Amino acid sequence: MEMTRRQLLRWTTTLGLASTVVGTIQLYRWWDTDPDTPFANLNTLEASVVRAVGRGAFPSGDTIALNGEEASLDRFFDTLLTSMTDENRVLLKLLLEAVERTSLLSHGTFFTSLSSIEQQQCIESWLDSSNALFRSAIQSLVVLLGMGYTAHPKASAHLSRYFRCGFGA
Repeated sequence: MEMTRRQLLRWTTTLGLASTVVGTIQLYRWWDTDPDTPFANLNTLEASVVRAVGRGAFPSGDTIALNGEEASLDRFFDTLLTSMTDENRVLLKLLLEAVERTSLLSHGTFFTSLSSIEQQQCIESWLDSSNALFRSAIQSLVVLLGMGYTAHPKASAHLSRYFRCGFGA
């Protein structure tokens, strides 16, 4: 059976439209997930990404023996999202999904599956990225999580020595 040019165009168009519709439905199902207990905004995956980014951006050290995961930044971030507009909340949740998948390019695995050292290296390289849009998005996420980290009682007790304006009081 011979296929004409018109038939080929018809099949290509039909398959293209069908794959677009199916892809859109899958993307919507993936994106439109309800928050998981105990969170008001985050699902389990998003909360684990926040914990991993916190661990990578704020490792435990000699001065402050507290990493970002131990500081419960997932709870802080979930509460912070509650006070944001719907648009900002959606964009930040989308950023968390992107962070989870970005390490697939460099490490062949999801960000939450990396070791804490690899997560630190990823965060450092992303903060030094030549892509200004991506670098700014990661900086914004780290700054937001940094607000929660520095407000943690263990961190603020140490930091209050440097800020005499009542920080950590």
